[in-house]
Amino acid sequence: SVADTAVASATATTGAIAGNYSLEVSKLAQAQQLQSAAFSSSTTSITSAGGSLTLTLGTLAEDGTYTADSSRSYTFNLAAGATLKDLQNAINSSDAGVSATIVNGSGGAQLVLTSGEGTNNVMQLSGSGITGFDYDPAATGTQGWTQSKAASDAAFTLNGIAVTSHSNTVTDALDGVTLELTGTTTTATTLKIAEDYSANIQSALESFVSAYNSAYS
Repeated sequence: SVADTAVASATATTGAIAGNYSLEVSKLAQAQQLQSAAFSSSTTSITSAGGSLTLTLGTLAEDGTYTADSSRSYTFNLAAGATLKDLQNAINSSDAGVSATIVNGSGGAQLVLTSGEGTNNVMQLSGSGITGFDYDPAATGTQGWTQSKAASDAAFTLNGIAVTSHSNTVTDALDGVTLELTGTTTTATTLKIAEDYSANIQSALESFVSAYNSAYS
């Protein structure tokens, strides 16, 4: 359990070691968010002759270097006259792990893309036969998409040991413990891991039953 429930929650499973830890969270993981230019409506054509948009996910390093993950590249083919709504539907129907939402603001309809948490889920976009939809995360200056939220990794310490995670769901910091980070701290809070007696009892019962069956079979 975590003393300050606004900061995190913890779930212990078999293999967790009982103990108390000092937990400080300085930053939560955040998903990147991009927004397109504004169109008159969601049904406005974005390609007269048809084209495609390729979305690739990758990792953006602190020095600004972007490494695309070719195994997570998705191409959306658009027919002649395809609209912003058609592009939204194509993205949401894929398994890219990116959500596409249309926001109808005072300036028009804009497509908003949201990736998964962490700097390993940064989006790169490249259009063919469709203009105004390119985005290079390593580039600077005006692009077809505007980044409204930058991707970030979670950063925290356990007993003063620095840990980072692409996700706010942390499964590899402590053996047998899943941390769900939900807030940052101004002072340290306590993470208490109690021994899972129920798991121990269940294991003992299973061993007893197995030994009994072997002896009398």
